[in-house]
Amino acid sequence: MPRSPWALPLVGLLLLAAPARARAQEGPPPAPALPACTVVVILPNAPCAPPVVDQGPPPAAADPAPYPYPYPYPYYYPPAPPSPSDLPPPPTPRSKSTFSTKLWAGPEYQKLFDVSMYSAAFGISLGAQRGISGWYAEMQGNLGETVHGLSIYEYWLGASWEGKIDRLHLGLGLHFGVLGISRATTGGIMSGGGAGGFGFASYDLYQSEDGHAVYVGARMTVDTLSDALLWGPSASLGWRY
Repeated sequence: MPRSPWALPLVGLLLLAAPARARAQEGPPPAPALPACTVVVILPNAPCAPPVVDQGPPPAAADPAPYPYPYPYPYYYPPAPPSPSDLPPPPTPRSKSTFSTKLWAGPEYQKLFDVSMYSAAFGISLGAQRGISGWYAEMQGNLGETVHGLSIYEYWLGASWEGKIDRLHLGLGLHFGVLGISRATTGGIMSGGGAGGFGFASYDLYQSEDGHAVYVGARMTVDTLSDALLWGPSASLGWRY
């Protein structure tokens, strides 16, 4: 075998190239294995159930509110508007005060101690009426004589109240005044003052549309004069304006 100075290096190169050629023939090394892929699919408008949460037993149902008509719950029908016949009547307007005047005259019997007196009584009352009540200021005069023929005169001033029940009027009053009796000897006048009260009743015989009336009345009067008592009934015929 010839020996050449290039033989040894050439043999070394051949030995190094052999493994590289073998690897080239085997092909590239396999790629490392990848992990499995997760595929997420999103569906539009897909129904989903909410998570279940244990909230305990449901609360007790409250009683339904009462309704004005016996229709089943939960239906509600609004109440019908009341008819005019079901509405309460309007309140009666308060009556206004109206001016009133009374004029009357009639016979009167009185007794002072054991002396009887007969006189003609006349008077006038000025006041007002409101509703069923009337209030008056009145003046009354009496002219007459005793059973023995002695002249008498009286003058009374007072106030009265009356209430009416249809045509019937009932009332009370207070007054004060003077009584004078002529003397049998000299013809002079014996006089004295006093005060007292009276009760009366009247009945309308005729009533006009504007409130005027013609009435008959009766009165009982009791007065005190110093240490004497003067009392007696009277009757009257009057006109009320």
